[in-house]
Amino acid sequence: MPELKMEDILARCLSDRAYRKRVNDRIDELVKLIDAGHLVEDSPIGELARSRVRIRKKYSMWNRLFMDRYSAQYSTPEIIGSYRSARIDDDVLDIGSGAGMQCIMFGLRSGCIGIEKDRIRYLSSLLNAEAYGSGASFKNEDFYLTGIASARAVFSDPLRMNTRNVRDIVPSPYHIMEKIQAEAYIFDLPPHADLDTIEFSGEKEYISVGGELSRFTVYTGRYAESDFSAHIIPAGVHLKGSRYTGGFAEPHIYDYIYVVDPAVSKAGLLEDFSDMSMISRDERRTVLSCASLRKNFPGMVFSVHGTYDWPGLQAEMARMRPKKVYLRYGVSSEEYYTITEKLEHDDGEGDAYIFRFSEKYIIANKIFDINYNKNSNL
Repeated sequence: MPELKMEDILARCLSDRAYRKRVNDRIDELVKLIDAGHLVEDSPIGELARSRVRIRKKYSMWNRLFMDRYSAQYSTPEIIGSYRSARIDDDVLDIGSGAGMQCIMFGLRSGCIGIEKDRIRYLSSLLNAEAYGSGASFKNEDFYLTGIASARAVFSDPLRMNTRNVRDIVPSPYHIMEKIQAEAYIFDLPPHADLDTIEFSGEKEYISVGGELSRFTVYTGRYAESDFSAHIIPAGVHLKGSRYTGGFAEPHIYDYIYVVDPAVSKAGLLEDFSDMSMISRDERRTVLSCASLRKNFPGMVFSVHGTYDWPGLQAEMARMRPKKVYLRYGVSSEEYYTITEKLEHDDGEGDAYIFRFSEKYIIANKIFDINYNKNSNL
């Protein structure tokens, strides 16, 4: 097929179904080559193929979606989009809709109009909506120039930017609220945004997927149900309330270690665990300990195997011979691999989780995960 620009390929795919089938067939061929470890052509078709490989676990219709490199990295995963569309069951105006995935999820339940100024992502969204059979519609417009002045609900997932200041993101929630009147606004903001830069009231919800912090959403108007909330996916566990600012029990290692799900930790919904001992807390994880076993804990639970100094840890690892070791304390990437390489055994069996507290190392066995409820095989 002759070399064309991405925009030309997508536009023709919209108007010519036979051509779209040929493009899909070629992308399928390239995906198979990528899976086999081959390098593929540096072209628009090659970019579409690499993007499909990247989104394979994010979307049920991945092998018929069209995304550029940026969209493949940042588009809202289907599992989050579906959750949001159930929560915001209303007609929505999506500002900066990108490749259309969140708007498409809204359109499967109610109505959604997406506004996207980038021509390639706009064309992608039309193709992607067809793939899902969604009722979402899209406009290739600049939000700042659009004639739309009001909506029932406005959603916006702005460009991913390296900033903690909400006023610096594009488009800014403040600009959106000034330009478009709505009964409710829903903003998908950077997960590590500085809360002090959010000067409007609303529920602040953190979402985790598979134990990793994924999204931070602020709901205003009728969709604000609490001060803070946490939603754990795929478990489907939803917690809400106010941030806990009190203390915890005296630090001590008991029989069980609890790692709070990052969405719950980031939301500060920790009051129910104030009787437990806090071992550590940083940007990545909150680690607690308790003498008793608590069922359905929102996170992961570990039984303590033993506490050691560094020589003792090495000796016990040599005896246990775990195949995989996971460090669950603050350490640089370089140190992480240096340490685990010393403790893992290629011909070993099972997993070992290592925590650190007061210059001591704790070997632990995972016994519960809110998302998967998997037991360790140690």
